[in-house]
Amino acid sequence: MDYLKSSTRRKQTALASILALGAVVLAANVDVASAQSRQSTLLPESTLQRRGLTKAWFQRVRMDSGRDRIEHVTVVDEALFVQTRLGLISCVDAETGRIIWNRRVGTVRWPTTAVGVGPNHVAVLNGPTLIVMQRATGDILWEKRTERAPGAGPAVSRRSVFVIAANGVLQGFSIRDKTRTPWLYAAIGTSSVQPFATANSVSWPTEANYFYVSSTRAMNPRFRIELGDRIVTRPVYIRPYLYVGTLGGHLYKIHERTGTQAWRLATGSPISSKALATHERVYVATESGGVFCLAGKVNEETLRAAEEEAGRSERTVAVDGEEMWWAPSVTQLLAASPTRLYGRDDSGRTLILRADNGSLIDTLPTQLSDMTITNDRTDRIYLATRRGLIQCFHEVGLTEPVVHRAQKSAAADAENEAEDGGLDEEGFEDEEEFWDEEGFDEGEDDLFDEE
Repeated sequence: MDYLKSSTRRKQTALASILALGAVVLAANVDVASAQSRQSTLLPESTLQRRGLTKAWFQRVRMDSGRDRIEHVTVVDEALFVQTRLGLISCVDAETGRIIWNRRVGTVRWPTTAVGVGPNHVAVLNGPTLIVMQRATGDILWEKRTERAPGAGPAVSRRSVFVIAANGVLQGFSIRDKTRTPWLYAAIGTSSVQPFATANSVSWPTEANYFYVSSTRAMNPRFRIELGDRIVTRPVYIRPYLYVGTLGGHLYKIHERTGTQAWRLATGSPISSKALATHERVYVATESGGVFCLAGKVNEETLRAAEEEAGRSERTVAVDGEEMWWAPSVTQLLAASPTRLYGRDDSGRTLILRADNGSLIDTLPTQLSDMTITNDRTDRIYLATRRGLIQCFHEVGLTEPVVHRAQKSAAADAENEAEDGGLDEEGFEDEEEFWDEEGFDEGEDDLFDEE
């Protein structure tokens, strides 16, 4: 009997040892796999150098990579704003990769939207709660529960935060005083696309195929346009025009004040990713794979100078909206420099194209970076994984970021707004023309029927 008990104990001990050893081996394999994944995701400098690129920096977001995932990355001016599934928001220096601040918001019980970034403030929604922070520090100014279920992340101007409800109602909140009654406007159709704010206007689409634009100064709707197809991505802005892509495969150029359509491009395939504007060029990629390069606005002086330099009397420079070239395979855009365009195909590779004619220069093996970040601000190329690794590349000769002319104009707009708006001693503009004591009543969509 003692022998049987001893034998049983030996078997149990051996089994426990085997299980413990298996757990150690499994953990080691996981660690090795994780390390190998990080190593393979980081592109070697030699791989980049062969393609005329160099790595500026890489950074791992300080999150629980076992449970958390990156949901959104927003490029604004000199910073990246990273938002995770569990409500961590990180502000990262776009040129050095340094983490400027981290802020955990809301509760994990509610989903957190993409952030909206304005000149001085950052806003985000955690479930129905709107949270407004200082852009420079991440300090929370205030939190407020919205009256309607949000449909997407907010947009932020100098004085207001705009939230689109799932039922299509746009809500405008005063940054200065959260107790003020929000401005409301009921559009036709539901909406799930984040509004887009410039210094002069806020725009948003609805699933009824309408595109709305309202003034941010007078808080009055300017116009609505029925485009015939759904819009699932935010527009691109080159003052004073908004470039709007649709699932019907059309790209529209629309004046933000008047609603005038300057032109329309038919691509033949749905447009579901963000376009990119740089140096008098507009790039747009389609779902089926293919990127169009269009001429942006060229002023008459530039046009005449180019013709005189060429010694020709006929037109030699593409004019606004004219197709300059098309290239296959690109489904999403990453960035553009003065001489190159960077995009991704449906396998995740990065394609490097010549900016003047669209011919393929080379490819980068970036399939393991499972997030695409469109940088419409500068020439810097950003790639990320949902587990928190972010990389930045640039061309070897471009040690300083090339800020696109379109974005310089947008920045100048914001500065002019600040100068012309009469900021008070706290840095806010006089809101009397925007917010009366009673707030605003809900707008009536019928006002457009009078036009």
